[in-house]
Amino acid sequence: FCRGSVRVLRRIGFRVSGWRRSKRDLPGVTTYAGTDGVPSFLATTDMLVCLLPLTGDTRDILNRDTLGRLMPGGHVINVARGGHLVDDDLLALLDSGHLDGATLDVFRTEPLPVEHPFWRHPRITVTPHTSARTLRDETIAQIAGKILAMERGEAVAGVVDPSKGY
Repeated sequence: FCRGSVRVLRRIGFRVSGWRRSKRDLPGVTTYAGTDGVPSFLATTDMLVCLLPLTGDTRDILNRDTLGRLMPGGHVINVARGGHLVDDDLLALLDSGHLDGATLDVFRTEPLPVEHPFWRHPRITVTPHTSARTLRDETIAQIAGKILAMERGEAVAGVVDPSKGY
């Protein structure tokens, strides 16, 4: 979570909760962790924003069971990876009325095929999957800073851990 985002969300009245694989306390955020924390997290969530990495553990995580545990009338936002969402499960929960809506930025097949039902569903908003523009000077400074830190034997943030899958 970005501390600035948490402050803004809380200021406009949102209750902010988060789930992680491992426990971590964050000011202003009710946190849940591990497999045991998932049901409690979902039961108190009416707007779910998926920002997870796509791993073997998170593939198809947005399915009938997990999304069905959200508070009635909930909304799902997926800006992470299309492989998280089971399309037919989302459609069934929207059509049953359990979920009120979904905002989707990523899809199993990209670009989203013209005939896909997400385009026509009245409770789904499809957004263009466009990442932030790369700022050349900032990117070069970040890469150079990491190289210098490695040369000094210092830890470098953002290193991929193959055992975690991200």
